[in-house]
Amino acid sequence: MPNRGETWAVVLAGGSGTRLRSLTTDAEGVVIPKQFCSLDGQRSLLQVAIEQIENHV
Repeated sequence: MPNRGETWAVVLAGGSGTRLRSLTTDAEGVVIPKQFCSLDGQRSLLQVAIEQIENHV
């Protein structure tokens, strides 16, 4: 079996966030992209996704 090299992962995190804009707007009216929002008050959704992938890649 040929050596395939390293395993890579790609996290797709983008978009304008229009559907959740009312939930991702801070107190000053600045829209925060969903991937940078936090559900647990500490880690962004992007950080959570990366942590989950690290266990598999």
